[in-house]
Amino acid sequence: MKTKTNNVIIFDLDGTIIDSSARMKFDNAGKEILEYTIRDATAMTMRDEDKILALKAVYDEAMLIEQTKVICITARGLGMREPTFEYLDKFGLKFDDFLDRGTFAGGDAVLKNALLEKYCLENPNTNFIAGFDDKLENLEVFKKYGMKAIDANIANNLILDGKYDDVIRYAFN
Repeated sequence: MKTKTNNVIIFDLDGTIIDSSARMKFDNAGKEILEYTIRDATAMTMRDEDKILALKAVYDEAMLIEQTKVICITARGLGMREPTFEYLDKFGLKFDDFLDRGTFAGGDAVLKNALLEKYCLENPNTNFIAGFDDKLENLEVFKKYGMKAIDANIANNLILDGKYDDVIRYAFN
């Protein structure tokens, strides 16, 4: 068991480690149409259609880094918490901390900013190392907290192109 400190690496779930696009709809420009996206507990009945993305290997590597916490930060709500934990457990994804929407009603970037602000208040001296997310507005939030903000879309594609070591080197060095 590794020793935990205030060093933190953050991973988003949907679009970062998990391809849950089967329960989402997008417009012609590729922007998610939120009113059509299934985000409640019924979405978890579709979880067998979800797929683990290449960044799972980077998550595995992050879990091995001594004196580092790996945190999940997700827009999934309370009704999805238990089914999400079951799904993550099935694929060996265990986090040191899990920050989710709860009952928060704001947009994704506003939510992640609020969750990180609260986390920092509860855990002073946090040293954010890197944050992985598929949405640019969330990456801007990560930068605000001093972490290396890594676009999950680019990282997943690099890994699939055989550049796993480049992603690891950039993220953790």
